[in-house]
Amino acid sequence: MQGQVIVRFVVERDGSVGDIKLVRPVHPLLDSKAVRVSYKLPLNFALN
Repeated sequence: MQGQVIVRFVVERDGSVGDIKLVRPVHPLLDSKAVRVSYKLPLNFALN
């Protein structure tokens, strides 16, 4: 199975990911994996 799932998320002040939304879902299995991976992204943003 393959496809392109598009997700949108917010980077919080502490650099964590929140408010993940599926913009273009494909299939429940792919969608759930995309959301799970989004929470594990290593983000190093700093807000001034």
